[in-house]
Amino acid sequence: MGNYHSLILRKDGDAMFYFDTSAMHEPTSSKVRYFKADSESDVAKLPTTTTEGTQTEGSPILNETCAAGSEVFVLDPPSVYMLNSSGQWLEL
Repeated sequence: MGNYHSLILRKDGDAMFYFDTSAMHEPTSSKVRYFKADSESDVAKLPTTTTEGTQTEGSPILNETCAAGSEVFVLDPPSVYMLNSSGQWLEL
């Protein structure tokens, strides 16, 4: 299994996390990434096809732009978003 990156952030005392499993599903040259987040507001901090993410802790690679088709699973409320070719996270 390839390398993967994870990040845990603290926000108002609550844990918020992103888990990038891209290396487990895609070739390392692919920028399709898979994330998990505690809440929908965390989606805005993720990178897009055109802009870097704004996370402040953990590996800088998690803020690098990613490809259309990237996904984020949100825990509360449960939902899934996919990044489109225009750089927007759209709820599925």
